[in-house]
Amino acid sequence: MATKQENLQKNSWWINELESLGVNANVRNELNSPQETSHLAENIKHAYYQAYKEAYNDDSLTRLLHRYECS
Repeated sequence: MATKQENLQKNSWWINELESLGVNANVRNELNSPQETSHLAENIKHAYYQAYKEAYNDDSLTRLLHRYECS
């Protein structure tokens, strides 16, 4: 079982990860576990990746270029 200090260090790492993703993540109490914070960061990264894939897939680029060519 992780000590309180280890949990704080892990949570601090994940909070930095969230802040690098543009999320202001303040730890308000001891209920914010590293696991909750890591899940939030991973979910946000997944959403960003899906948005990136959608924006830059071949079909999207083809439609975008076609729009500019037709105007």
